Amino acid sequence: MGREKMMETKTINNLSLQSLGFGTWQMGGRAVKDTTNDAKDIVGIKNAIAAGMLRIDTAEVYGDGHAEELVGEAIKSYDRNTLFITSKVHRSNVGYNDLIAACKRSLKRLQID
Repeated sequence: MGREKMMETKTINNLSLQSLGFGTWQMGGRAVKDTTNDAKDIVGIKNAIAAGMLRIDTAEVYGDGHAEELVGEAIKSYDRNTLFITSKVHRSNVGYNDLIAACKRSLKRLQID
């Protein structure tokens, strides 16, 4: 797939997003934290950004939150306003208070506000 396809955007309700995003499933472990490949995973995220992938997708359950930590570490040197970070919550956290708490934990791991 050419770089021009990665750069394609869609606009919905005045929000413009790249059609493709960089997924972090299995970075930092699957269901449990695994730090074995941290350096490689961080380089992979940075390489994706350098290639023009500005939408990064992660989840609180990926590596028991470690994937979010890796994303947070990888994006430190980038202008946060140029990146669109999404993280999913586990279905056990869909209640209002649980959702807010899960989001706060994710933001802390991602080192963003």
